[in-house]
Amino acid sequence: MIMKNKQYIFLVFLLTFQSLGQISPVFAETIASEEENLSELENDQQKNELQDNLHIIELPKVNTDSPNQPASDYSETEALDKLEPPKNENQLEPVALAEEIVIEGYTYVKVSTRQAFLEAAKLKKNIVLTADVELLSGDQAEIIAGFRLLGRVNKADKKNKLTLNTFAETEQHRGLYALDATFGYGDVFVSDIVIDNKDNGGIISFEEKIIGTQYFDAVEYTSNGGQAFVAKNGIIVINDSSFTQTSTLERYNKAFAETSHLFLSGKTTINHDGFSNDVRVGPFLSIQQSSISSGRVEILENAVVSIETKKSFVSGTGYENFTLDVGENATFTLKVSGDLIESPTSKRPLHYIFGEGSSVTLMDESKKNKKTGMDLTRFIPLRGTTGEFVISAGMDLVVDSNNRYSIFEQESLEDAIPIVIPATTKRVILQNGRSDSNPATTGKIFNLIGNGQGNLFVNSSRIDLYRKGNLSVATGAFINVTAAINHDGREKGNTQIISSTNSNFADTYAAIYDDETAKVRFAAEVIVPLTVEELKDTATKITGTSHPDATVNMKGFFIDGTPFEQAIKVAKNGTFTYELPQALQVGSTVKFSASVGGEGAVTQIDKQVIDTLPPTAKPILQGISINEIAELDVSKLLKDIHDNSEIPPTVEVINPLEAKVGRQEVMVKLTDSSNNTSEIMVPIFVYDDHSQVVLTSETTGFLLWGLDIDVYPEDVTGDISDYLNQRIERKIWSEKEELSNDDFKVQSTDLEEIPLPGKYQASFAYKEQILIIKINVLDKKEKINVMIPKKVLFGTNDLLANQIISPQYEVKNNSSAPITLRVLGLTEEAVSDFELVDLFDKDKQKQQASMSIKTEDAEVHLNTAMDEQVLGQLSGESSKTFTLQGSYFGTYEKLLQPQYKIKLGFQVNDEN
Repeated sequence: MIMKNKQYIFLVFLLTFQSLGQISPVFAETIASEEENLSELENDQQKNELQDNLHIIELPKVNTDSPNQPASDYSETEALDKLEPPKNENQLEPVALAEEIVIEGYTYVKVSTRQAFLEAAKLKKNIVLTADVELLSGDQAEIIAGFRLLGRVNKADKKNKLTLNTFAETEQHRGLYALDATFGYGDVFVSDIVIDNKDNGGIISFEEKIIGTQYFDAVEYTSNGGQAFVAKNGIIVINDSSFTQTSTLERYNKAFAETSHLFLSGKTTINHDGFSNDVRVGPFLSIQQSSISSGRVEILENAVVSIETKKSFVSGTGYENFTLDVGENATFTLKVSGDLIESPTSKRPLHYIFGEGSSVTLMDESKKNKKTGMDLTRFIPLRGTTGEFVISAGMDLVVDSNNRYSIFEQESLEDAIPIVIPATTKRVILQNGRSDSNPATTGKIFNLIGNGQGNLFVNSSRIDLYRKGNLSVATGAFINVTAAINHDGREKGNTQIISSTNSNFADTYAAIYDDETAKVRFAAEVIVPLTVEELKDTATKITGTSHPDATVNMKGFFIDGTPFEQAIKVAKNGTFTYELPQALQVGSTVKFSASVGGEGAVTQIDKQVIDTLPPTAKPILQGISINEIAELDVSKLLKDIHDNSEIPPTVEVINPLEAKVGRQEVMVKLTDSSNNTSEIMVPIFVYDDHSQVVLTSETTGFLLWGLDIDVYPEDVTGDISDYLNQRIERKIWSEKEELSNDDFKVQSTDLEEIPLPGKYQASFAYKEQILIIKINVLDKKEKINVMIPKKVLFGTNDLLANQIISPQYEVKNNSSAPITLRVLGLTEEAVSDFELVDLFDKDKQKQQASMSIKTEDAEVHLNTAMDEQVLGQLSGESSKTFTLQGSYFGTYEKLLQPQYKIKLGFQVNDEN
């Protein structure tokens, strides 16, 4: 049989075995296929794609003894053996510690149950909660110095809750506690956790002699009937936390903290109350006898702290002096329903120190909350020769009461430290709203006790508002008062220096206001602070900061050009917000001004609206000749180019086109005057002389392409349409992707079944689109012209000692071109109880054989899983013989007739 052009030949070999030593004849037909691919790589491609998506992760090794371990590194250890449970009637079963984990250089035990928590504490381990845990009344968890408790493994996880249940007043060692004998010297750390505390011994109870610090960071604390802290000789540090301690239970009336030193930082809020209506029972801070002689509450620099207690702020006898210290630029609000300091004496100096730039509000809410037991004589006691009330430069101070006889009570000893208000203070308001028919108990600002010596104000700033009843003298002659006084209370310019030693200051300068509120306001000529966040064209609101009592006025333009004016009152926390009804005009300026009470200094700033929106445009589908890709007209690629500024954006193409036919895309970059950029993808049809571009709209279309062919008359076989659909190379693209050419088929042709040499054409149609492809019929034979056998026979019997043999067969090349002969594959046609293998497998139930096809050039082993292999080379007008050979591993008990199809391929060597 003669085969022409590049064709694959399938040989069907029938193999028959019989036990009598005979070889049965084998018949087969040779089937020609017009496929042209010589190999299939799909399985390899899938394997590579799968391998590319595999990721190997190796956990880093961590030195668990290092405190400097990076926060992102962690390691886990295997579970520990089961441990002996602590002696506790509520303990059910011993439990093994689940696993350990290193977080920020410290090793923790993961805990998700009460039993696991108690076991970890017994082993003196750090604990990280992986679930909510509740400790029951009577549970004992002793800790040592360095103990750490975390409420979550990762910052992204929710905080887990620890609930403490201990109700007995007499229990000393329960819940979390530390003993002087075993604690050692050091600190404990609790962070990222939710705590619900019903333990009157504190979250962590320090035995009396323990000196150490309890650090609490990012803690959300609630308590009904419990107490937050017990550390008489310890220090409590709270950062970025919220604490709420109430009591609707009639059991306990505990303080918030039993300690001498309390430090607060970050954004911290504390709300405190107790069941008893007596403010002296369960105060906020109880300072008992300890080795630390002083008491201290300190608000650290830049902190924002709010404390509201419906009891007294400080109580106890365990301190020689007490200091309330607010750091620089910190904001501190204190609302007290009881006494600020219970039972002050001159033997215990009291210090109130407010740092530069701080904002302090001290509110007496004793009347509002209707508690009992407070001393109404004063709100802020100043006792002792070294007691002081320090107001620093640039700070803001508000002291307000409506229930005390006086705001300040000061001993006027000769060497007493005076109250000094620097001229650079932003604002000081001292206000007492108590009204009483008894002049002795009507609200005043100052009540001076002493021997008639000392100073009230020295080098003070201007007093621009004064009301009657602001000053009283309990004993002795009137002390020196030095201040700049606004005489009539209305005009700031009418001031004079007053120095008096023998007259009642309040009677001399009577109030001119109708209300009875005693008030002194000190206002320095300083700039009111004003900051405004960046204004962007996408902004939905305007935010900023200023003085808590300031009003901010703003003027600007909306995006449609409409002008606007708006006044915003600054909130108590010093922030302001204006919700914009529409966007702001790009490039316009918004003018801001801030003042307090519409008087005094005014701060003004201007903010320009920043352009952050990139330009926009719509792409236009293009058709460009392959010969013109270097001359791409950028102006035709986009339409509807828009930007919110008046200056047109620049347009540039990021990537060049390739010199090949098909759908491509270019990225067009738009840049506006504010350097905002956008990138827009534009589809391009690159075409040549064999193409046709069809644009159905500005954004949709097709590109048709087909390759003209040269053929020989004898090449044209079978149905003409089938021949052309298989023979003509063609492609089609939409504006999005390359499409299947299954629907891109021949519609008509003038090519005949047995054509003469000449010019022909075929019309290929896709939907309504037509592409004409030229066909040139040649008159000279060349290329592949081979002759192969149609039938191949081989077999074996027991006399051949299991050898497989066959006759010799010939493949003849009739053309002048050299060709390569390849074995492309082997497939089963009719196989029963028989298998071709590489090696004999005794465990197989089937009869087995190995077989190969051999020429003088090569030998190719045959099996159904084989890859394409070269069998030999044929020069022009030559022939080559081949045989089949192999070994049979089975028995001869019955006749076997397996049938296989072998696929051969021929290729002209000069086409490689």
